[in-house]
Amino acid sequence: MIWSDESSIVLGRKSRRRRCIRKRGDEYKKRHCDATVKSGKITVMVWACFSGEKVGPLIVCNSGSVNADRYLEILEDGALTFIEKLLTPSDEPDTIAVVSPDAYLFMHDNAPCHKATKVTNYLKRRRVRVMKWPAQSPDLNPIENLWISFKDAFHEELIKQGIKPFRRPDVMTRCEEILKKV
Repeated sequence: MIWSDESSIVLGRKSRRRRCIRKRGDEYKKRHCDATVKSGKITVMVWACFSGEKVGPLIVCNSGSVNADRYLEILEDGALTFIEKLLTPSDEPDTIAVVSPDAYLFMHDNAPCHKATKVTNYLKRRRVRVMKWPAQSPDLNPIENLWISFKDAFHEELIKQGIKPFRRPDVMTRCEEILKKV
C-alpha cells in the first residue's frame, strides 16, 4: 500500500487550533494572544507518500495549488520514482524479495486533480493500481497523522531559525529547504 496526499502549510501559523483558558478580562494580555501575519497568508502546498516503513519524496508545489497537469508531474517525479525504488531488489545477500510491478496499491483521495481523465489514463498506462476511495468519505488516510507532526516540526524550525513569513524568493527558498529537511 502506498499512501499519498497533498497538504497546504500556512507560513507563520501553527497547523492546529489552540485553546486558552483564562480569567474574564485577561483576553488581551500578551500571553493569551497569538501573533498573526499582517501581509496576507502565504501558503505552500506539499505532496508526499509512504509505504510501510519507507517514506517517499516530498514535493513542494511552488504555485500553491495543484491542477491535473501539475499532478501528473508529481506522479512522475514522486509516486513512480518511489515505486521504482520499492521494486529495486535489495543488495543484501540474505534477502529474498519477490515483487512484481502490480504488487502495490496506490491511494490518493478524490481531489478533482486526481480524478481528471488524463490522470486516470496516465495511471492505467503506467499500470499503477489505484485504491477505490469513496467520495465525501471521512479522511482515514494515515498520512494525515504524519502531516500534523510534519507541520509542527516545520514551524518549530522556522521559529528556531528566526524566519518570518515573507513571499520574497530568498525566504521561500529557505522554507523549501526546511520542508525537505524536516
